[in-house]
Amino acid sequence: TAVSQLYLYAGIVLMVIPIVIIYILLQKRFIEGASRSGIVG
Repeated sequence: TAVSQLYLYAGIVLMVIPIVIIYILLQKRFIEGASRSGIVG
């Protein structure tokens, strides 16, 4: 039904959001570390 599909999508979104946040934070830290050690550019 449409309701169960809505819950399914809500669950997927709730699972994905923390992963995205962690990815963004790690990416920012990785870029800072890479630029400090002189790998980038």
